Amino acid sequence: DGTQQPLKTQHSKLSSEAALLKTQNSKLSSNAARSATQNSPHTPLQSIALLETQIDDLNPQAIGYVYEALFAVGALDVFTQAIAMKKSRPGTLLTVVCHPEAVPACEAVMFRETTTLGIRRSIQERSVLHREMQSVETEYGTVQVKVAWLDRSQPQPTNVQPEYEDCARIAKQHALPWRTVHQLALQSWHQRYSQP
Repeated sequence: DGTQQPLKTQHSKLSSEAALLKTQNSKLSSNAARSATQNSPHTPLQSIALLETQIDDLNPQAIGYVYEALFAVGALDVFTQAIAMKKSRPGTLLTVVCHPEAVPACEAVMFRETTTLGIRRSIQERSVLHREMQSVETEYGTVQVKVAWLDRSQPQPTNVQPEYEDCARIAKQHALPWRTVHQLALQSWHQRYSQP
């Protein structure tokens, strides 16, 4: 009938299911570790570019905009670290991870939107798990779940994580805590996909 259960009821249900989820996730990890020991699978390698620049004269308010602009042109990850620069100036180390083909676009954003005069770049290899997206239905809506395997031939995955954006959208729509939606999505995934 569309009537929502009180939050206290939801929290009570979730707390009773939290131990079960913890046990299930622990089982996934132990199965993955056993698979790695028995089969020694090789994870695929990807080439990625690492772009770095140190900045000490940019308005901190601009950093958030720089993040958005970099992700918009294909950055895989963007992060900053507080550093001490020459003459003891506090500064920021801006690091961008992207595919090699996205380097020109990411560098263009870094030059245009920051005060940097130079960018260091390097090409590295990273190991990645086999990944796929799966959908689960909760009582509040659909959530996409990212599932990853160390060895795709094994039935149990190494890691299972509901997508942040879907959990946030449902949490806002139904005035629920984000963690509540996250746990409901995990529970739904285990009920539908998890192998005994």
